[in-house]
Amino acid sequence: MQLKVQPIDIKVGKYKVVLNTIDAKELGVNEGDRVRIRDHTTLTAIVDFTEDMITPGMIGLYHEVHEQLQKEWTETVEVEAADKPKSAYIIRKVMDGIKLSRDEIYDLIRDIVEENLNDIELAAFLTATYINDMTEDETEWLTKAMIDTGEQIKFDSTNIKDMT
Repeated sequence: MQLKVQPIDIKVGKYKVVLNTIDAKELGVNEGDRVRIRDHTTLTAIVDFTEDMITPGMIGLYHEVHEQLQKEWTETVEVEAADKPKSAYIIRKVMDGIKLSRDEIYDLIRDIVEENLNDIELAAFLTATYINDMTEDETEWLTKAMIDTGEQIKFDSTNIKDMT
């Protein structure tokens, strides 16, 4: 579905968009679902609904999405329903008390860092790990995944030696 872009200059801290309820029904998405937005690049965002803020035929792009797409500005974008990320199913395993593999934990942390999960999925993961303790291996893999996917500070070891 082609929709006209309406920038919303509000920072929400993640990739989110606003659809009119009419367009959302036509796309078959519910609030909290994801849509894939294509122009010169492709981006996945979480959906909010409105009946009056955004008119049918338009998509409201919060600051983070608009900024990402604005690199090569277009007035319209292609919008389609997107599947849940693999991590949503991994979280379900944690909720069911099933232990995770190293790869599943890395996939989960990558999706968290890339903001592919909604607030409910993040809360479910935290609650599930509180109820179903992680093994020592899972805790180690989680820590390493956070280190590998996060920002790192690199120190020049020669300067450290000079400081002593």
